[in-house]
Formats: sequence, C-alpha cells, structure tokens
Amino acid sequence: ARVYSKRSDLEIVFNTAKQRHQAQQLLARAREQMGVKDFDGAVASLDEALRLHPDNEEIKALRDEAARKALVLKLQREGEAAMSHGENAKACELLLQALATDPDNAEIKAEEALAEQHKKADEVKRLGDDQAAAGQFQAALVSYQSALALNSDDQELPARIADVTKKIGAQQHQKNGQE
Repeated sequence: ARVYSKRSDLEIVFNTAKQRHQAQQLLARAREQMGVKDFDGAVASLDEALRLHPDNEEIKALRDEAARKALVLKLQREGEAAMSHGENAKACELLLQALATDPDNAEIKAEEALAEQHKKADEVKRLGDDQAAAGQFQAALVSYQSALALNSDDQELPARIADVTKKIGAQQHQKNGQE
C-alpha cells in the first residue's frame, strides 16, 4: 500500500507540473491574442489557464486586463457603428462608457469628440427643419449651413439647403411680383 501511495504522490506532482505548464502555454497564447486585439479570445484562454492553475496572480491580472480591453473595444465598435448609422447621441453614450473604462485612450477621445460634433449638427438640423416648417426659410438656410459645417458627411443637408434656397427664391419672386 505504501508503494501505491508514493506512486500516487508522484502522479499528483507530475499532473500539477503538467497543468502549470499548460497554464503557461495558455498565458503565452493569451498574450499573442492580446497583441492582435483578440481580447475575447485572450479571456477564454486565460479562463482555461485559471482552471488549470487557479492561484496564479499573473494570469488573474492579465485576465482582468483582457476583459477590460474587450469591453472597451466592444463599446468602441458599437459607438462607431451607431455613428455610421447617424445615431450620434447613442454613439456619444457608448464612447463615453468606453472612456470611463479607458480614460487615456486618445483614439476613443477623438471619436467621442466627433460624435459630439455630429450630435450638435443633428440638433441644428432639427432646428432648421422646425424653421422651414414654420416658413422661416432664411433662418432654416442658416441652420442647415451651420449643421453642414459641423458634419460635412450628412447626406441629407445638401438637399435641404437646395430646397429652402428654392423656397427663398420663390418668396423673393412672389414679393417682387407684388411690388
């Protein structure tokens, strides 16, 4: 029985060493994944490494970092998608959440500033819509031009500017005809 016990002890030591080695391989793979911004993959690798070696502080710390970076990247991508669909208020919200998690990220700061600018352009465009609906075409023209200056990518503004410009011309023609 004593021989069996020693063999069993050796097996435990061997298996523990094997698990630690596998955990180190997973840690190396996670670092590679993080290098190519595959943070979700890194989290999965590090979770597996922690299953094999749960008391490893280095793996725990890297897993927390990978999870944080995965969240930031997810929020950034969702913010970019929202902005590309003209949902600028939503984009601002998402990018601000990303900045709350990673406040020193210059790329996200720049994207959030652009989203804020586009959000402001949306507000000015809505003001122009209200002015045009009220027959205040000159004021609407100024609002639309201001919105275009804030967001030159807005595909709707040139048509709105052309529309109110025609209406201003029609008003001028009507006014000249009455004189």
